[in-house]
This record gives sequence, C-alpha cells and structure tokens, in this order.
Amino acid sequence: MQCGHNVCCEFPFADTRPSAMSWNEFNNTARYGGVANSAPSIEACQETCALNPSCDGLDWNVVNPVTQQCYLHGPWSGYGPDIGNHPGAIHYAIIRTLTCSGRPFFFLITHPPVD
Repeated sequence: MQCGHNVCCEFPFADTRPSAMSWNEFNNTARYGGVANSAPSIEACQETCALNPSCDGLDWNVVNPVTQQCYLHGPWSGYGPDIGNHPGAIHYAIIRTLTCSGRPFFFLITHPPVD
C-alpha cells in the first residue's frame, strides 16, 4: 500500500471526541440488553457511550428515577428486536466519524458494473 495525499497509511479508528459524532434519536423506543449506567443526565450518558469505542447506542428512560435512566448498548446487548412502544424511553444510535492520520476518513463504496 502506498502512502500519499489521499491514501490512509494506518487502520482507521473511531474518533471518541464528542464533537466527532452525532446521534439518531428514536422516541418511545428501547433495545433489549442495555447495561445500566448511573449517569445523571442525557449529556453524561452520551459522553459515557462516546468514550467507549464499542458502544453503539443508548437508551434514556425519563420515567425511571435519576441515576437509573441511562442504558448503554454495544456487542454485549445482542441484536434482539427493539421495543417499539416504550413510552418515556428514547433510543439514541451513535454515528461515529472515523479518523485516519488525524483526518476524517470516509468510505467510498463501489459496486461492480451490472451486465
């Protein structure tokens, strides 16, 4: 592999800075298998998830008492079905930016030509 202006010379990795990510929000939805976290606010819950490269989302349940509202998800959660009608819960799926050599890294997906 050649290293150059537009070529990544290292394995791209997930950037854990909160500014390098965004969240997709799903109201009244939760996932099975979340790990409880005592974060006292949604911002603290999101930061905890963001700092763990394996975390792929979280549930925030406003109905639960404070410090029992944050549930982190990742490979440990499995891939069971979402709970679609879960009043008071909001599922946040994290969108991470990959970096390579300190710069944002984007994938170009190409498909073979169709005959």
